[in-house]
Amino acid sequence: MLKKDSQKTLIIFIVTFLVLLTFSFRSPGVKNTREVFQRKKQEFQIEKEEEQYEIELAGYREERRILSDKDQAFEALKIYRLEEDEQEIIIYDEIAIAKSEFEIKKKEFLLERYFSELEKKKKENKEKPKSEQEKDKPFFLGIKNKIQNLQEELKKDKQYLQIKKEIVQDDGKVDLVYSWGGITQDMYIRNRYNYELQFSLRSVDKYFPWVNKIYLLINYDTTYPYWLKPQEELDKIVILDRCQFFDHPKDCPTKNSFAVYSIAHKIPGLSNKFVLIDDDFFFNQPVPEDYFFTSNNLPKVYQPRRHQRTYQRVDDLLDLAREREFPLWKYARYSHIPKSNRRDFILKFEEKYPSFLEFVQSHKVRHRHLAEDLSMIYFEFYYRENIMKELPVEESKFCQLSFHHEDDITEEFEQSYQKLTTEDIIVFNQNDNFSDDVQIYKKQRKVLWNFYNKLYPDSPDFEVPNPDHKANTEIVI
Repeated sequence: MLKKDSQKTLIIFIVTFLVLLTFSFRSPGVKNTREVFQRKKQEFQIEKEEEQYEIELAGYREERRILSDKDQAFEALKIYRLEEDEQEIIIYDEIAIAKSEFEIKKKEFLLERYFSELEKKKKENKEKPKSEQEKDKPFFLGIKNKIQNLQEELKKDKQYLQIKKEIVQDDGKVDLVYSWGGITQDMYIRNRYNYELQFSLRSVDKYFPWVNKIYLLINYDTTYPYWLKPQEELDKIVILDRCQFFDHPKDCPTKNSFAVYSIAHKIPGLSNKFVLIDDDFFFNQPVPEDYFFTSNNLPKVYQPRRHQRTYQRVDDLLDLAREREFPLWKYARYSHIPKSNRRDFILKFEEKYPSFLEFVQSHKVRHRHLAEDLSMIYFEFYYRENIMKELPVEESKFCQLSFHHEDDITEEFEQSYQKLTTEDIIVFNQNDNFSDDVQIYKKQRKVLWNFYNKLYPDSPDFEVPNPDHKANTEIVI
């Protein structure tokens, strides 16, 4: 009997315990305890993440300090080399590459953090009432903007890292870069086609055969030259859609050659040393290998140094330039001539003025108050930043043919031919300032065609055999 009572008591105790246990787990106090535990667990995980973040960040900071020390030593070496005439100026080397890779790695790490924060906030937001979700909209907008801006920065950083790698591996050759507007039916003087590119390229083939590559930067809607062989059959000549290199697609197509100059250094595989040239320049004698660059690979400037303000006549633009820290000075009164440059020098300019080239790109046509001849702005910057120093000015052997024409230009161009074939002239320029009258202009083009053909009669390998030259006698208005 006693045994049965003990068993009964035990069963009652167990049942009572289970009931109380079930009741306790349903109680608010225990529920709150669980929430506190989960929150503490999350806070602990966040603390561990933050600790790991700080460890990684400390590693980045130490890496940056080491790179900074190396970079300062490199800058001192650059100044020393600048003082030694026979030493080549080197802007980027393996240290600069490592520094750029470090900055990219740091930004990628930060981008990953932003994405992590965004996903975490999204999960938290799903469990909130709609009224509470509205309060988080500024957060989502802000972090999405941060992500977008950082992605754009990374895209540009990676593009420029590739340029720096190409610079470090450069073989010292020289490329030519043309800005070409195409063959158009436009009668506006700046846009008319008078066979310039075809005969300019013939002059390169005849007198500048040692040039490495010839790049033609054109708008994507430009008609392919009828006299030029297909791209796949060309050796030196590379035709590129210039719009792909603009920072904003809305700024291209463009008719502003200065805007085109602002993106020339982005051409993939472009030699570090290159020459910007318009289609109305023509070589008239063999081009010496030291014509565009000195023995230590500095761009040659065929003009004594004088400077003037970049924006002279428009007060609001001058104020804007000051406000956005644009370059205020440029090289003054430099003649219209092909201009040599270096990709690494331009990248240093862009480091100093990161938004200026983008500003130049936004101007689709030239304006007489926007004197943004980038070569002139670049050269002044190089001198001010001790990248280049002034050298004795050599004779350029450049000739500017007449800007002013009579209706009948036959005699004028006979005289020009005599001048070019008897005088010591390496390069000349022939601007279009011909008649606005269609019939007179047709006759003038015939004279011009004969003039160019007399100077450059041989068709190079890049031309289509016996092309249809009806464009030299017919003008569509």
